[in-house]
Amino acid sequence: MTGTIKCKLCHSNMVPNGWDIIICACGEISIDGVNKKIICQKSQSNYVEIDDNGNAILNSSLEAICETSPPTQKELLDMFDDAIKAIDNLPPDAMMTYVTQYDLVSSLKVISGIFKAFQAL
Repeated sequence: MTGTIKCKLCHSNMVPNGWDIIICACGEISIDGVNKKIICQKSQSNYVEIDDNGNAILNSSLEAICETSPPTQKELLDMFDDAIKAIDNLPPDAMMTYVTQYDLVSSLKVISGIFKAFQAL
């Protein structure tokens, strides 16, 4: 994944990597680094991919999915499993680094989504 994804609603800049799920501040745009997808909650027009010089990338190589409904319980659990697999596949020296608050909040958002999906049943 290359470039930076900018949410047009909250102006968050997110740099994709190959192992995290990154969510903008307002929750409209998510980047699934494992599966190389951009997920938007309302509209694909709510984000732009920009290069290192701040120019918009017109033909993004990333697949974009616009969710019209909240993710299902299975989709949330799959996201959680994918994140666990990605962490398990990190090199040993990366496994010894500190967990940041950003890592923690990303995990908590997925866990919260799972509980909300169970509550809706």
